[in-house]
Amino acid sequence: LDPRVLPEPHIETVEQAIVAPMPPGRELACGVFRADDSFVDASRTLYSANRFTSEPSLPETAEHLPGRHLFIGIGRHHFGHFLLECVPRLWPLAHGRYDGLVLIPMHGIDFGAVFQRRLKAFVDLLSDGLPVHFVEAPVRVDTLDVPTQGMGHRDWVTGTPEFRRFIRGRLQANVAPKGDEKIYLSRS
Repeated sequence: LDPRVLPEPHIETVEQAIVAPMPPGRELACGVFRADDSFVDASRTLYSANRFTSEPSLPETAEHLPGRHLFIGIGRHHFGHFLLECVPRLWPLAHGRYDGLVLIPMHGIDFGAVFQRRLKAFVDLLSDGLPVHFVEAPVRVDTLDVPTQGMGHRDWVTGTPEFRRFIRGRLQANVAPKGDEKIYLSRS
């Protein structure tokens, strides 16, 4: 992964995936492992202009999450970071059917409360209300699709055509415009 080059859209389907939560620490180590214990590099998240989450240690045990799920990265309380770090992995929803979404909350915050209060309505709008599973302890998922980020910080902000098409399509289908055709916005 290179923070200067937006990755080509790709979805890796991982059978019996192990999702490692984020422990305390500055490295933000978390992500997805394959059944052969190898790390899925695409599960790393670009969380600032040039920093990715680190590769975690392989968990020894994990709870079971049945079904097919979509990995959507890490969750932080700030809406702007959420837009750049979680929402960009939702683009595969245009192509497949899922039982839910898998998200790794940032350590040290009550992400569930933040999600309910500020983020859930937007995710529901884009995902047609799929349940979101927060990985706070290691989880083994029957089938986990791990997509590349469709956009992100700095050089990734333009987004892939697949991501832009997905966002435009979902918002046009689910949000009815109302109000004036032209509006004036000012920062003052």
